[in-house]
Amino acid sequence: MGLKSATDRYSANLAAFYYDYRDLQVEVFNNLVTTPENATTAEIYGLDFDGAVKLTDTFELCAVGSWLPTAKYKSFPHAIAFVPPLGPGGLVTDATYDASNSRMLTTPVFTGTISATYGQNYPSGRFEATGSVYHSGGYRWEYTDTVTTSPYTLLNANISFAPNANRFKYTLYGKNLANKAYVQGALPTAEANMIFWAQPREVGVTLGYSF
Repeated sequence: MGLKSATDRYSANLAAFYYDYRDLQVEVFNNLVTTPENATTAEIYGLDFDGAVKLTDTFELCAVGSWLPTAKYKSFPHAIAFVPPLGPGGLVTDATYDASNSRMLTTPVFTGTISATYGQNYPSGRFEATGSVYHSGGYRWEYTDTVTTSPYTLLNANISFAPNANRFKYTLYGKNLANKAYVQGALPTAEANMIFWAQPREVGVTLGYSF
């Protein structure tokens, strides 16, 4: 179900969704082998939103968000879980871990981005500057909650100029400007829980060409 609205100055879309899964397939990596599992039943419902408003001819605000109040395994009585504590032989592998009625993996309750863009045409070319803030709620990578990503917020920005004299576009960009450290990936195994940290602050330039 979705709703749409648009004028010359603003546009907005709102969609509600509900998924009722049967025989949901998940995968577990262990000892260099990927094992498929049947999570039986799962349920997801929530809202997606995106909108933009043009405050002036040169300045625009945009927002995008997703809200998942429920994303759970309704019945998953035989999940493969790696249970701490870590001993000499690694973690304990529990092939009958009951993950029923627990939150699905890597599903934050909320994610969203707010961005602002200034764009102006000059006799010499077009100038644009965009700044954005992205936020993600926390989520887990393993059924026992031993590997999680905490809520985090990212700040990104870019400035570009496209001269009228040629088809080039010059861009100065910055990613993760606040240098936020967060877990971007994880590989839980019986030997250990491996995690991968996101890239730190990155600032650079790009050169584009339009054909």
